[in-house]
Amino acid sequence: MAGLNFIRFLLVVSFLVAVTADARAQVNSRGWKIWKTQWSESDLNKYSEFVQALGESGCRSINSCLKNAANPYRGTDRANDSFRSDCADLPYTLMGYFAWKNGLPFVYSSAMKARGGSGDIRYSKDGNYVSARLDLTSAKLGDQPGVKILNTLVDYVSTAMFRTGPDLDVVMTSDGRGVGPDFYPVAVSKGAIRPGTAFYDPSGHVAVVYKIGSDGRVYMMDAHPDQSITRIMFGEKFSNSRASHGSGFKNFRPMKLVGAQKSADGSWVGGRMVSLANAELADYSTEQYVNSNWKAKKWTQNGVLTDFYSYTRLKLAAGSLRFNPVEEMRSMMAGMCSDFQDRVISIQIAVQKGIDAQSNPERLPVNIYGTSGDWEEYSTPSRDARLKTAAVELRTTMESLVGRFRANDPLVVYHGKDLKGDLLRTYREESQKCSITYVNSRGGEVRLGYDHLMARLFKMSFDPYHCAELRWGAAIGSQEFAGCRDSAWDLDWYKAEQRLRNQIERTYDARMDFTLQGLRSRAPGSGQDEAPDVDLKGYLERM
Repeated sequence: MAGLNFIRFLLVVSFLVAVTADARAQVNSRGWKIWKTQWSESDLNKYSEFVQALGESGCRSINSCLKNAANPYRGTDRANDSFRSDCADLPYTLMGYFAWKNGLPFVYSSAMKARGGSGDIRYSKDGNYVSARLDLTSAKLGDQPGVKILNTLVDYVSTAMFRTGPDLDVVMTSDGRGVGPDFYPVAVSKGAIRPGTAFYDPSGHVAVVYKIGSDGRVYMMDAHPDQSITRIMFGEKFSNSRASHGSGFKNFRPMKLVGAQKSADGSWVGGRMVSLANAELADYSTEQYVNSNWKAKKWTQNGVLTDFYSYTRLKLAAGSLRFNPVEEMRSMMAGMCSDFQDRVISIQIAVQKGIDAQSNPERLPVNIYGTSGDWEEYSTPSRDARLKTAAVELRTTMESLVGRFRANDPLVVYHGKDLKGDLLRTYREESQKCSITYVNSRGGEVRLGYDHLMARLFKMSFDPYHCAELRWGAAIGSQEFAGCRDSAWDLDWYKAEQRLRNQIERTYDARMDFTLQGLRSRAPGSGQDEAPDVDLKGYLERM
């Protein structure tokens, strides 16, 4: 094992040295010049290595990621360079930064239109198409610093850029440019899904793959409106919908610079950008859209009927994947713990900004999952819904694996003699390792263990106007709650929002601008009376 780790270390060092040498040879640390007319396979591999290094670094914002030792190009940036990125921006910022530092061509859609409709293009009924694109040729780049171009990009990009159906292709414009969706759907296979691949959740979120485990698990990082970056695993917390929404794994569409001239310094000037058509992309595929319901067992791999999440793992795993209930639970509990710890940062940012000191408005936003302003930046309904979905998935997955093992399913393996005992022991080990600490309204630290967090999961407020204690589900009137300074009005909102907290489905297409009275009267679309069962410990004890 030590020898293997040493080899990994040498590979990482070799990558950093090689890439740093490339950067010093080609990059003007301020301006963005094009040194190569198209991306090579080597460039794509280096980009994957770049993303994986950042993902594994543990960095917590795009700014800290690009200033992290894991970024081999950080030495070419100025100390006062600052980068920003939320969820939709992250794939563009990473790809754009890499292109800048390696003198590669880059384009991005600057405007989208809904197909056959109007309204918020982030949640359009039938998806979108590109209505305007910005090509970063020398005429556009000029002498602008790359950091300025990247920080301008984020003002144009949204999740609407990813909401494109798999049928959309490149269209040649009158000026000879090939324009198509920035991202295209890929096959569920090794090599097609790789570090740097984006994942689009049609409920309004985007993540970037940074690692694929030997067991087929897909590890991703995602950015948020508060500028934080977190790590997540692919699973049922990610939703899908009709094919025209274009959910799923996507790669950045390659492009090439044509008609350019080489300048005296070796860079390319002039010319036009042409994106490659679907037929020119070896990994383009509509495989992800064969079935409309990912959770339905309609996906077959090696004769096994399964859901899309397991299908993805089976396709990406090294060798023949088998599911060990004990190890599956250990991994999923660790993922839950990581999600709870990430939530600490988000809540703390809202408190530091003083959002919790403001009173609740007269109404909720038109849609609590997709809006703008303080609510978009500091609330957590979407993040919390994904966390709750992961908790439900953990509970149902374990019940399923136990049942499949007892039914002699060949894909489920366990070589011990006491499955119940081993599962309970593993649960205790993982739960004892997991805790979070948040700062309460009095400035004191409050520690919550895994069992506490799970017990109050559906009590945790997503509302940014609530005190830290309510954001972490403290019972009103308890000692933990004592420092909360929320008014009676805010407490009424907290109580009335319980049915929304019980709901794990993110309904981006629903109108949700409820008044307090509307919530109290159980208006249609205002949630559900009971929370789902996420009591894994109780299930294990009853086995």
